[in-house]
Amino acid sequence: QENQMEVVITDTGIGIHPADLPYIFDEFRQADGSNSRKFEGTGLGLSIAKKYADLLQYSIGVKSEPGKGTVFTVEVPLTAGYSNSPNVRVTNRIERKVPRSSEHPRGEGKKLLLVEDTEAMIIQICDVLESDGYEVTIARNGLEAIDELSDFVPDAMIIDIMMPGMDGIELLNTIRNNEQTDRLPVLVLTAKILSDEEKSNIKNNHIHQLIQKGTITRDSLLEAVAAMMVKDED
Repeated sequence: QENQMEVVITDTGIGIHPADLPYIFDEFRQADGSNSRKFEGTGLGLSIAKKYADLLQYSIGVKSEPGKGTVFTVEVPLTAGYSNSPNVRVTNRIERKVPRSSEHPRGEGKKLLLVEDTEAMIIQICDVLESDGYEVTIARNGLEAIDELSDFVPDAMIIDIMMPGMDGIELLNTIRNNEQTDRLPVLVLTAKILSDEEKSNIKNNHIHQLIQKGTITRDSLLEAVAAMMVKDED
């Protein structure tokens, strides 16, 4: 169309099952979130792409056939600042502002340490928590978290289980053996199917809640973090 540019991205991969198509742009959602999935990639980047497309007033469409691949179509409006002339470079600058989820954010003044190694998950969790006023510091493994905790003690922590170097369970054991952090509120997120021993270890380390990544939503994450903060104040 005259005032619109269309960008088409095609792959010849495994495709997406029709039942999963309505959900692939959802936050914290994977088409295949099982531990035994055969192909790499979190799939979490799609929700990020959709979020920023919405901010820019782009639209994203998808067609897919299992076993044959997927076609994504991005429709870009050619408004002020754009040109369809081949001699003009099209540029766009975004000032990223995280909208607050309410007029009185529950997290205002609260500091969280997020320990997570998946970049797409980091972006999504930070967007959700910062929208409610929380100040989020990021550590990408347990060792980085220990370094951060030597500089400051947050109001609470969110810990992933599967991480390189020092995993979440070892990190949890470490912080519970430190007087400064032995009662620090902790929310554990994981995509792993935990063994009975791992569940027992986590339960005995005074965590606020254990949440499977495949079941989490924006609202449930905010509610869980808010409840953790209230419990800490009691």
